[in-house]
Amino acid sequence: MSPARSRRAMTVAVTIALHSLVAIPQAQAHGFGARYDLPIPLSLYFTGAGLIVALSFVMLALFMRTAPASDAYWRFNLARTAGGRLLAAPGVLLACRALAVALFLLVVAAGFFGIQRPLKNIAPVMVWAIWWAGMAYISALLGNLAARQSARHALRLGGGAVRACQPRLQVVARVALSGRS
Repeated sequence: MSPARSRRAMTVAVTIALHSLVAIPQAQAHGFGARYDLPIPLSLYFTGAGLIVALSFVMLALFMRTAPASDAYWRFNLARTAGGRLLAAPGVLLACRALAVALFLLVVAAGFFGIQRPLKNIAPVMVWAIWWAGMAYISALLGNLAARQSARHALRLGGGAVRACQPRLQVVARVALSGRS
């Protein structure tokens, strides 16, 4: 690309950026609840966030010198321990699945019929804090426990009606996701 053409492209990009900052009204991003003011100055918040992102790249650069082999990471088989065998026992699995179904139904009921203020309802905390963030840490530390206690999996195993409807639901889901009618 020639210098004149590069300069023109940069001018157009800067003009569009400045126009979008000045002419476009305030964006209405999603969010729930009342407005929350940070307990620290915004500049400190952005500085901390930027430093964390930079630190993550520095850690990657320091510790990921070469690409790991496919099975080069360390594994620990929980099924070889007494606690792992206890977790895999049929009675414990049934209890965990029953608890997962009950908790799932509680969260859905709280979402539909509970107080519709996020700070007083268990559904947002369970979905965003416990499920999204917590299950990632649990899976990283203990393995894929979500597969063992999945409410969907428990319902599929426990109910003949659910099992009978599953192929039709899969077809409906495929059609809905593909956008075809």
